[in-house]
Amino acid sequence: MASGCALLSGGASHRTWKPAASVPAGSALTVPLSEVQGLGVDEALLLAPGGEWPELLVAKRPEGYVVVTADCTHAGCTVAWRGGPSEWVCPCHGSRFAVDGKVLEGPADEPLGTPRVRVEADHLAIELG
Repeated sequence: MASGCALLSGGASHRTWKPAASVPAGSALTVPLSEVQGLGVDEALLLAPGGEWPELLVAKRPEGYVVVTADCTHAGCTVAWRGGPSEWVCPCHGSRFAVDGKVLEGPADEPLGTPRVRVEADHLAIELG
């Protein structure tokens, strides 16, 4: 008998940004700041770098931007950002993750990935690999 978790897909929906071309291995994904500056307290931007890279989410915080892998480590649903408590939440099964991707509450038992991010001039640079 199949588990219901394996049959679920989807999760939170977000506005999506895709680069003009796939990002080569070992380089940074550069996202124009204009794409993320207007994010609201409970909004995240889904980044789709293409190729071998996973989808990412970026959220704006008072001290800067935070980036995590978009898929919950429990069943692969897309997580959502909740700015009030500053956490990532899986709408499929309720897993909660800290700003830095660490598991706060299961059923997920593995953290979200957290690539390094920095602001450079007019864009975010997100290290991929």
